[in-house]
Formats: sequence, structure tokens, C-alpha cells
Amino acid sequence: SAVYAEGPARPTGGAATIAMLIGTDAPFTFESKFRGSHMSHAYDFYKPNLASEYPVVDGKLSQTCYLMALDSCYKRYCNKYEKLEGK
Repeated sequence: SAVYAEGPARPTGGAATIAMLIGTDAPFTFESKFRGSHMSHAYDFYKPNLASEYPVVDGKLSQTCYLMALDSCYKRYCNKYEKLEGK
């Protein structure tokens, strides 16, 4: 289990999202060819001092990184959809 110093830090280990249509006539499909992914190196959560059990956490940067990743994934998804479906 993770150990954190006192303060507002919360454990994080990545993020994911999924979109669903819910309703009486909603189709149940998995579109494996349509997806977008994103990776980046950011020092929003790291352990520069291995002698300490506590990481350095920058929550505001984590939020910015998450929103940038979400935007990047959406753009890649849209580009792939347009390329494959011509729409």
C-alpha cells in the first residue's frame, strides 16, 4: 500500500474513461478499432529521495496532466474515427 505525508495528496495510478449509451434501445457494442491513447512524462507525482517513504505530489499539475491527456485521447479518437469511417 502507498504511504503519503500529511496533506491533501491522494493516491493515483493512472486514469481511464469509457462512454456508454443507456436506454431501452441502446446498442451493446465494443468498438475496438476506435480508441485514443496518451502517454507523457510529468513530475506531478514522483520520489526524488529514495530514502524517504513519501513522494512529492503536485495535485494541480496532476489535474492539468489529466485534462491534457483527456483532450489528447479525444482528438486521437476523432481522427481515427474520421480516417476509418470518413465522417
